[in-house]
Amino acid sequence: MGEDKLADGYFAFHRAAYEPGLLDKKTKELIALAVAAALRCEKCIDSHSQKSRVAGATPDEMKEAIYVAASVCAGAALTYGSKTWKEEKKE
Repeated sequence: MGEDKLADGYFAFHRAAYEPGLLDKKTKELIALAVAAALRCEKCIDSHSQKSRVAGATPDEMKEAIYVAASVCAGAALTYGSKTWKEEKKE
């Protein structure tokens, strides 16, 4: 029973995030698509690709949004990875 309450809470949060606000529907869907790609969620990618198109996004806009997400992921990997060559050897 508690799971239903948690799911209901998630879906209420999800609906609220997509309500009209400072960002338009297309921008919100492009953000969602880029995050879905970064998280490697296939169902999310399918859903937000379709919703992005319906909201008016072009394939080039979708590609650019995914490239931005990929660059953030790469930056995070480099930031953390650089610790390996910046640390002093303690052997």
